[in-house]
Amino acid sequence: MAKLKVIKKGTQVIVESKLTRGEEINDREIAVFYSKLLRGFMRPEVKNKRKIIYTAIEVMDLKDYLKTGLNKEDFFLVLAQLVEAVKRVNYNSLYIKNLVLDLRCVFINKTTKELFFIYQPLISRASANDIFAFISDLLYSTVFLLEVDTSFVSEIIAILKGMNTFISDELEAYISKACPSVYSILPRQRAGKSGFITNDPLEYEKHYNRKSSEDRYGGEGTALLDEEEGTTLLEEEGTSLLSEDYGTVLLAEEVMVYPYLIRIKNEEKIVIDKESFKIGKDRNIVDYCIEDNNAVSRNHAHILIRNGGYFIYDNNSTNKTYIDEEIVPAYSEVEIHPGSRLRLGNEEFDFFI
Repeated sequence: MAKLKVIKKGTQVIVESKLTRGEEINDREIAVFYSKLLRGFMRPEVKNKRKIIYTAIEVMDLKDYLKTGLNKEDFFLVLAQLVEAVKRVNYNSLYIKNLVLDLRCVFINKTTKELFFIYQPLISRASANDIFAFISDLLYSTVFLLEVDTSFVSEIIAILKGMNTFISDELEAYISKACPSVYSILPRQRAGKSGFITNDPLEYEKHYNRKSSEDRYGGEGTALLDEEEGTTLLEEEGTSLLSEDYGTVLLAEEVMVYPYLIRIKNEEKIVIDKESFKIGKDRNIVDYCIEDNNAVSRNHAHILIRNGGYFIYDNNSTNKTYIDEEIVPAYSEVEIHPGSRLRLGNEEFDFFI
């Protein structure tokens, strides 16, 4: 993932994202940010083909905020906004892997308590986030006021341990029960009955037959900033970003997160750890062998990772390959998304990132 440089001057923050080799800006995703207000996100401004700038005012980074001493509602408001950010990314056909989850790169207006996340609109194979690790870091980095009963910390950890993949609605339900006042402040982004993760909003209609709409922050007694008020764009390309008054944090480490399949028959997790991952019943030529199903061909299908996308290729299999019950033509590849149901002959898998 592109490297970030966080530059602070008082309560103003400028984040500079420099693309690395093999990455390119996703114009479709840039258009999403300029066609609507995405609550809780710093708007990306493309400076050239290799640089994106994010700017916010009157904010501090979340890591420092967590040290100031929080009450229960303050903490759950932070957690709830994370859930909403994940749902909002998904609802707008963005990729969860491009959401930057680092306490030093999430910012908060201490007065309104609104979070601002960074989303990197990139076509990239790399992924630099782990929602489970981020929530764990959030839990253990928070300094609570002495009077706060922190028994909810272990309850949240237990919920996370019970998830194979992150399901936003499970955590949302717990927040509603543990601290119901949060959702009187923070309206929710509807995202499917089970927190189903997909990159296509129409999938929600298909699977759940319900409407989704972009909710806005608001609520009596709370003055959460409008995005235009809480975020401004850097206009002067010639401005020196390295004045001695600035503090600089470099985030250079890259973490690769591989997509994976869940085999429905036995719930086995199959990690797709190469750019061309072969599936079939001939152990000598495939990366994952299915020996106990005669409906699967010797070299049935390939999962391909290319330019930040994921595809399945049918290698002229006898009993065909399907995505969500749609046939994949022989010797053809079709893009797949998180939550897709794949079928090789009569052997079913779910695809996740």
